[in-house]
Amino acid sequence: MDKQAINQFRPDYAVAPGEVLALELEVRGMTQHELGLRTGLTPKHLISIAKGLAAITPETAVKFERALGMPAQYWLNLEMLFQETRARLQDERKPPPIACRQAPTKQPVLGRRRLPL
Repeated sequence: MDKQAINQFRPDYAVAPGEVLALELEVRGMTQHELGLRTGLTPKHLISIAKGLAAITPETAVKFERALGMPAQYWLNLEMLFQETRARLQDERKPPPIACRQAPTKQPVLGRRRLPL
């Protein structure tokens, strides 16, 4: 029997769901302004999502589903993967913890003479 290789690909970058949203709007020939009118979201909020500064909440995902016809779960999965990858990348940039060293033991001193332990 052959052993199948397990895909362990972990990207060194995180793709914000807003980037996917921007591509989807471009393909549809829709502007952010039009999406804002269809969803009731402000242009400022849509720009924040596009830049990855604001998360796609379940409520926002449902609004995107209604406006674009793409399932809310799709948008929520994109957001979850973005957050996970970003957290993993931040964790990898942290220096490894310093191993705990045992503090040197002190010999009890009585006056000037050391007592044996």
